Amino acid sequence: MNIQKVDQSNIETAIRIQNEIFKQDCSNEIIAAANNLNNNEFYLIIEDEKPIGIFELYKFVSNKDTLWINWFGIIKSYRHRGFANMTLKHIEKIADSNVIRTFVSKSNKPACRLFDFNNFRVESYLNNKDKLSVVFMSRKSEILIFSKKIGNETYKNWDNRFIDVTGQIMGGN
Repeated sequence: MNIQKVDQSNIETAIRIQNEIFKQDCSNEIIAAANNLNNNEFYLIIEDEKPIGIFELYKFVSNKDTLWINWFGIIKSYRHRGFANMTLKHIEKIADSNVIRTFVSKSNKPACRLFDFNNFRVESYLNNKDKLSVVFMSRKSEILIFSKKIGNETYKNWDNRFIDVTGQIMGGN
């Protein structure tokens, strides 16, 4: 398995893989990242020269000690073979932050198990300023934030600080 940064040479492949894995299109975000129009970076997960997954890494300007993972997924026919675990280990190696975090719907049991298995700490995200968080609360569901310490420094729980989950899903940060 190897990891390949999305750029102009593989942008169409990245959009195709993202659309195959997720129901929601983030092609504008992929295009912006490939053209260096934001601080986000998308990566393809490659096995035997075939793209089998995708993920995004980014940081908030106001929170540079945290590397966020988003749009992380593996094509269905390649799941349960360890590729997601190997990808997380790769992200840990390249992380230039003290903490890696992601947000996941509590109903996404496979993702929750993945981050739990990889020793990420979990906490609920309930923030009335975030539209999507409010929608989840109204449906009696919730968003979880998974965090893992990478550096030597101590870090704080997220404690419901505003992360604009809505903006992240819609392609802005």
